[in-house]
Amino acid sequence: MKRKSKTGKISILLSMLCLVVLVSVSSVNAAISSTLSTEKKPYQYDFFSDVTLKYNGFSGAKKLAITFDKLIKSDAGAYDGKVTVYQKQGNAWVALPLVESITPSNKNFIVTFKNLEFIDASKGLDLELRVEKETFYFDQTSDYVFPFKIYDVLPSFHSVFATSSNMKLINENIFNTNAPRDVKLYLPKLYVNKIETIHRADGMVQNLKSSHLTNIDILTDEEATRLKVDFNGDAQHNRDLDRRTDLKGFSMGQAGIDATVCDKQTGADGQVEDHCDRVVDDFTLTAFDLHGRRLAERTFKVKINPSKSDTPSKNDILKNDYIKTPDKAFGQVKSLYDLTADPKLSKTVFEQLPVREYDRIGVMYSLGRSIQVKNEEQLRMAIAHSDFTTITLGDHPIVLSSPLRIGKNISLFNGKIKGDIILGDGSRNYMFRLKNVDIEGELEIHAGVEGTVILDSSSAKSTVIRSGGIHSIHLNDYTSVQGITMRNTSPVRLVTTYTDRTKYGKLIKMTIDTEQEIVLEGSLEELKLNVTDGLNRKITVKDGIDQISRHADSSGHLMITRGTRVALPTPLPLEWTTSDITSEDSGYTEVVRNAGLMESTMTVWNNGQALDIKKFGFPEGLRFNVESDDESIFGGSTKIEFEDEKLRIIGETLSEEDVITREVRLSAIQGSSKYMIKIQVTILQN
Repeated sequence: MKRKSKTGKISILLSMLCLVVLVSVSSVNAAISSTLSTEKKPYQYDFFSDVTLKYNGFSGAKKLAITFDKLIKSDAGAYDGKVTVYQKQGNAWVALPLVESITPSNKNFIVTFKNLEFIDASKGLDLELRVEKETFYFDQTSDYVFPFKIYDVLPSFHSVFATSSNMKLINENIFNTNAPRDVKLYLPKLYVNKIETIHRADGMVQNLKSSHLTNIDILTDEEATRLKVDFNGDAQHNRDLDRRTDLKGFSMGQAGIDATVCDKQTGADGQVEDHCDRVVDDFTLTAFDLHGRRLAERTFKVKINPSKSDTPSKNDILKNDYIKTPDKAFGQVKSLYDLTADPKLSKTVFEQLPVREYDRIGVMYSLGRSIQVKNEEQLRMAIAHSDFTTITLGDHPIVLSSPLRIGKNISLFNGKIKGDIILGDGSRNYMFRLKNVDIEGELEIHAGVEGTVILDSSSAKSTVIRSGGIHSIHLNDYTSVQGITMRNTSPVRLVTTYTDRTKYGKLIKMTIDTEQEIVLEGSLEELKLNVTDGLNRKITVKDGIDQISRHADSSGHLMITRGTRVALPTPLPLEWTTSDITSEDSGYTEVVRNAGLMESTMTVWNNGQALDIKKFGFPEGLRFNVESDDESIFGGSTKIEFEDEKLRIIGETLSEEDVITREVRLSAIQGSSKYMIKIQVTILQN
């Protein structure tokens, strides 16, 4: 029988001992390190109100202030093109032109924002400022990202509703388009939920006075990952704490600080309050999230309860009633109606939220359907915005850096655009309206096979029509300097009307580069046609167009179907053939006049709009009525009538469009002739 080696036993014992030591060291390390391993950002940031900055007329829009741990580049030019705001739209981050200016100085970096009215909150509330790596200093090894919400940069509840001088603005700019139920209030989290202190004034060894020892636990919301502590600027008591794993918050120890003895007493008003024996220095707690954003700031003094014996009890040394438990409303979205209708809620909010943080209550509401723009950035953002359907251009020309495509129902008013505009893409039917808009470029119309376009008192350098449909493209006092090119992929009806034919209605130059049907009617002195080579070029020209002429460059074949009073070139080009518009089955000879465009709000139409019949040169004594097919053309309970030379619309429309246009026909019969007035009627929803 072999004897076991002593060396083997020693090796086993040493191995077991090493294992025990390793386990023990690991356990000690685990016990010592009870904090989360979170990278501390080399900066902190927050937002502050600036009374010189406005949003929707209200002062107090905010700037972003970033404070770094070390010096940053001071030359503002070093940041050009490297500081951008992005909005999270679905799963994508989209760059927005929101940075107005930046101000770097020593360790501070201030960002001023612009175009805040044009942010579409329906696409997402999340924004973030991104600064490219190596921008702030040479050893910035990655992009710095500063997340925030849209309402963080808008005027707060304090700036909007807690200022008595804002009453008129509130009525005109908020309540005009929003009820209190529509005004959203974003109540901030309180973040610091509880503070508990244990203070041993004479140390822990009985009959042996030693240094004051204090333990302080701060329970916070889980978003708080860092806590900075300042004790009256005394460096030995200042702390920079990480969030703990064994506590829902932070913990620290202090030696040598004083506490004040506080006793609960009931005041004359019945409120129970602390009455303390002396004044001691404040602790200031500042909580930050993992991105470096300042979340909240609280101040408190260390307190103890009065002791009834020489040996203090736990109740004497432990204090945890520094702050009330935060109401569940904090961190929630409420409406202005909620706070107005519930006095208990409003009292709780403004009692528990420190006054200095009233500026953290976010406010958001709709700006309505109309907006004014001053430049290309604002124009593009307004067009992309879900709410805005009526855009007024500024006093100065808007210069486009690239062609602008508009892909939604929209009305543009009053201004000049330098660049090319594309209305639609033909994929759906749109309603476009331009009034008093001058385009120093090409206007391309692609409104869909049943789309509608109204060009009113407007102009373009050139015009290309790709689609517009039987609902018509209306040219009222419209000028296209280089003419109109027809490349429509479906039948299109054009209606020309002019308030002053001597100024506007003399000539339209039209190039026909399509095989699709074109119908032109209205009022015009001359239509000059340039026909490109190709098959089946054709156009129908109705009475009201005085004459058709041929452009010198015209070479293609054309079939013209015309009204009997439309004059043709003499001699007729060999490539052109003509036929007359056949009369209707009624057997009447029709005499048609176009009254042009008449528009007003529904309220005005209810009262009636005057129409001077005499100006059309019809025989006297005719009695005009609305064609029976047109009486209910606006749908719903709407009825159109013509009495006492007034066109009146009564009832309500069912359409949700802001602008509704239909053609209304008035007719009268005398003998074998039928006299007709065609009117483009537009209702602007009230």
